[in-house]
Amino acid sequence: MSVTNFDDANIAIFRLQSAGAAYNLTIPFEADCIEWWNNTKYATNANNLSGIWFPDMTDPIGGALIVARGTTDLTSTLETSNGITELPDGSGFAATNVTPTAINLTTSVVTVAANTFTEGQFVRGLNFRATPVASATGCYGLNNRVFQIGAVTSTTFELLEPYTTVKADLTAETAFVNNGVAKFNLIGQSLGTVNPAPVYRYTLGTAIMGADNDIIFIRAMKANQVTNLGDVA
Repeated sequence: MSVTNFDDANIAIFRLQSAGAAYNLTIPFEADCIEWWNNTKYATNANNLSGIWFPDMTDPIGGALIVARGTTDLTSTLETSNGITELPDGSGFAATNVTPTAINLTTSVVTVAANTFTEGQFVRGLNFRATPVASATGCYGLNNRVFQIGAVTSTTFELLEPYTTVKADLTAETAFVNNGVAKFNLIGQSLGTVNPAPVYRYTLGTAIMGADNDIIFIRAMKANQVTNLGDVA
């Protein structure tokens, strides 16, 4: 078993006083997991106490696994509409972050829904990952690799080796799987350009936010790697 990349992990913790309505939370990274606790309701029956959300849950659109306190015990339910919703890609800055829908490993051409890159710019591959299996993307060698943009159309761009006209060699890569996870992030017009860090937004639904004035604690995490331990039986 190999465990790597934990130096790149991110954790952000928040405290808020609820208004009793859904709330958009902004964090500086794309979360692999979000947990929450209602500090006000921990001593009160018939209320949602805590919960957890992963991007690849059964119903990630407004989903969350929620623990509630009954009169004599705790119960858990899978919230499917008023839990946590990751807002659409580009909630940071759409022009600098695009999601590939196809990658041609022979021609090094990337297809996207709407291309915002221009010829000569530099981009970095992000979130090309093998685990969790439900989010596996293929093309794992593109993760953190820097490219220069070649020929562009409204929906495609070509990947070149930086400061050359040579197409990036992608022929050894595993076939790309379009599941909305992988991204290309704009570095700038030169490798020395530093862009502002992107931000990501998540809607915390009413099943999480509780009642007006409830004190909610939230912990968002990005591990950058999920280690699959397999069947340990």
